[in-house]
Amino acid sequence: MTKLNCFISCMIIIISGCSDQNGDDPSKKTNPGYVAFDYTCYSFRKYTPLLKEIYQFNEYVKQSTLAGRDSVDRLYFRDVKIFYDEQKDVWTLQAIRAYGTDFPAISIQTNGKNLDETGAVWTVSEDPAENYYPPFEFYVENAENSCWHITEHDYKSYDTFEYTTEWDVRFQDGGKGCLLKGSGTLLSLRSPKLKLEYSITEPLEISENSVSLGTVRILATDVDRKRTEETSVRILSNETVEITYGNHTGNWDYSIF
Repeated sequence: MTKLNCFISCMIIIISGCSDQNGDDPSKKTNPGYVAFDYTCYSFRKYTPLLKEIYQFNEYVKQSTLAGRDSVDRLYFRDVKIFYDEQKDVWTLQAIRAYGTDFPAISIQTNGKNLDETGAVWTVSEDPAENYYPPFEFYVENAENSCWHITEHDYKSYDTFEYTTEWDVRFQDGGKGCLLKGSGTLLSLRSPKLKLEYSITEPLEISENSVSLGTVRILATDVDRKRTEETSVRILSNETVEITYGNHTGNWDYSIF
């Protein structure tokens, strides 16, 4: 069995019973790279709404008056209830319609600063009562050039992979879009073990629910055989990506969101 076939067999065993939203094509020589990218994209889909909610809440806490907060509340949080525990200094954002929501409830400790202030560090965590899996917790730090850094953390709410991820995000156009960079590792829960290590080498340009630009590098490792293969993905538009796997390059119809 060739190295390529070994990799494909490993992928089929791991993702058996699962399907992607776009549709892979095993006849294409870049198909293994496509499958690796499809699973990597789970992180982008999962975190983009959460990071946007953090941006919106930052706009909320920046307001110095009750009228200002009411205005932001009406603009961004019509489907979310905001609670504040003064004794613990913790805010809770609770989705009114929790069904189908990735993060029904999150807690935020602001440490008395909004994220636009130098030295600001927020602690963001998931309500364990709202999840069957261990909740995540991470820090959001004010970085340079209006950028926020989301510290490396584990997240185990996916039934195929457990993963670790880290992000840098810069919002623009009044929060309608953002530039997203990051890296992470996905490790399959089933055997044979597959490890996907990705890094966004050119920032993803995200506007609303579309991605227009960005480049992602993925290293896929068959852990048992200690074999690693590289995939490079260049986003050409919201509907098209260019995938390079091995010595082959091909375009795919693909929508991240």
